[in-house]
Amino acid sequence: QLVNDGVGFDNWSVENVAIAFNGSFLVRPRVSVTSPNGCKSVSETPITVLPSLQVGFDINADTLCSPARFSFTNTTNASATNFTWNLGDGRTLTTRDVQALYFNNTANDRTLTVSVTASNSQCSQTISKQIVVVKQPAIAFTASQTAFCGPELITLRANVSNIQPTRYRFIFGDGDSLETTANTVQHTYSNLTSVQNLVRTARLIAFSPNGCPD
Repeated sequence: QLVNDGVGFDNWSVENVAIAFNGSFLVRPRVSVTSPNGCKSVSETPITVLPSLQVGFDINADTLCSPARFSFTNTTNASATNFTWNLGDGRTLTTRDVQALYFNNTANDRTLTVSVTASNSQCSQTISKQIVVVKQPAIAFTASQTAFCGPELITLRANVSNIQPTRYRFIFGDGDSLETTANTVQHTYSNLTSVQNLVRTARLIAFSPNGCPD
């Protein structure tokens, strides 16, 4: 709002002259004032109007299994010159794009709010999104025997404490494996050599309902 604060100057006019530069506008309001005696005075005040910030970012996934690597790709327009990321777990970064690794060793899935604040010399704007870091299954398994003369049928039983797995993958260590929804399987181990002991390292992978393995 331009206010005529001249005394006795009733004849006045306003003209706006806009000049674009680097995506911004330089506006020069020009005020002309004429006195009752016909004297004229012109005044200009430069006003810089920056383009509005359009802040945004994309995420490679909303939900990932721990350890989870999220990528945050900045889509903010070129008007912004500075960025401050809040990763939702106490970490902050000032790069344009971010890659961050999250862990979840708790009993529940973690929901975190990630935000970025974009700014320039005059403006600032923040946008936030949520991500979910799915807990990792806590598993163990037992064998009915760990030392024996082959061939021997051995029972392997999975124990998972914090989730209900949707499937298991038993890797027996002798080249065979089995994927099943049952937490207990049997496998025959043999030793076809005549003198040496064979050591087989069995492994178990359990998958959570979200597809997270451990």
